[in-house]
Amino acid sequence: MANRVSRIIFVVACLCLATLSLGQAKAKRWALVIGIDSYEDSSINSLRYAVADAKLIAKSFTQLGFERVITLTSDQSDANARPTRGSILDRLTQIAELAKPDDTFVFYFSGHGFSQDADSYLTTSDCRTDSLDDTALPMSLLKKKIEKIQASHRVFIVDACRNDPMKGGRAGANVRTESMSKELVLAASATAGDVQPGTAVLWACQLGERSYEMEDLGHGAFTYYLAKGLESGKASEKDGVISPYSLISYAQDQMEAWSVKTGHKQRPDWDSTGKAKFALGETSATTTKNETAPDQPLSPKLDAAECQSQALALYQAMQKQDWKALYHLAAFSPEITKILPGEDEFAKQVSDGIDEGGNRDSTNQLFAAMSDLAVGSATIQGDKATVPTTMVLAINGQTKHFHGVAKMVRSGKTWKWDLTTTNNLEKATTDAMTALIGKPD
Repeated sequence: MANRVSRIIFVVACLCLATLSLGQAKAKRWALVIGIDSYEDSSINSLRYAVADAKLIAKSFTQLGFERVITLTSDQSDANARPTRGSILDRLTQIAELAKPDDTFVFYFSGHGFSQDADSYLTTSDCRTDSLDDTALPMSLLKKKIEKIQASHRVFIVDACRNDPMKGGRAGANVRTESMSKELVLAASATAGDVQPGTAVLWACQLGERSYEMEDLGHGAFTYYLAKGLESGKASEKDGVISPYSLISYAQDQMEAWSVKTGHKQRPDWDSTGKAKFALGETSATTTKNETAPDQPLSPKLDAAECQSQALALYQAMQKQDWKALYHLAAFSPEITKILPGEDEFAKQVSDGIDEGGNRDSTNQLFAAMSDLAVGSATIQGDKATVPTTMVLAINGQTKHFHGVAKMVRSGKTWKWDLTTTNNLEKATTDAMTALIGKPD
């Protein structure tokens, strides 16, 4: 059984790194989407639609063709998928390690913000009001993380200021402040290099205003109109390109009419630095994605976006050696569950010895030696797909390639790695490990 578990671990490692390295030559669009309704600190007011907004905008980015959309929401049972301070910082670190200078990075936040004394903070699901520096996301810390992200095109979308974050406060008192605005713009445009990134910060409201929610739709008004503009393609320039400017312009026009109708004064705003007029996507991509009705399965097309979110989660679980989290990510089907031991036994076996030889350092060696890992175009046959994979290892100053084939299966409306039938990929991984550390005893 231990051998079987170790086989799955190696395959998972290979698959994670493969999807994290797709299309190295092509500029990618990254989105980190955060939505927080509930907080562990009972003194912080809950929100109603921040989670729904995050999921809506994440769906819009995916439909627009974003290659990497990472969503953290407070309703998730898996701690790795919740917007804790640690999870947010981990995701920013991962993106900083992988994003390239020509890439686009979007940071979306829906939740509470705090301004206290001379400092401003974005809340995290595990923040405590008596220790914001250590548990929330201070602008100074966000700035340090963002400056390491090389992406030259950046968009920050902030739908906060919905109500007073503190219980017992005056309803509607939490308005957008000048100090928060200045600090967030500085953080969003931070760079450690010589090239100034083009940065746009889209705000749900003007200074001194608050952000409203639409109870009849179950969403914040600002995010609802952003998503509507992205999904319909109406938030585009004349040439069909959706830019930060065309997106905020569409939201402003729509919300002007909404404000007249409802009597709520909320006017979206934006700040920019550098060359902030760049493409987020094209309406043709949006139209193509929207041709499939929501209740229909995915089209036969299989690309990086279809598996990226779970791959990042698997990768993080392995890096943290969180084997229980890995178990829940891997055991998505009855077929895989049958070949795995129980959750606790799985974690114990992996902890005791990841590979067949019981060498606890071998997986780390595999990650360290990995210089590249890419996949080719998938071949679709009904609900199954085969994906050619090439693992590149740097061994003793030489570059060696190990070829394999991964398999995926359609599970509902998503694609999943089929770890029970990846024999060719397992062989490639075994060959790579043999070349790296020798044959097991």
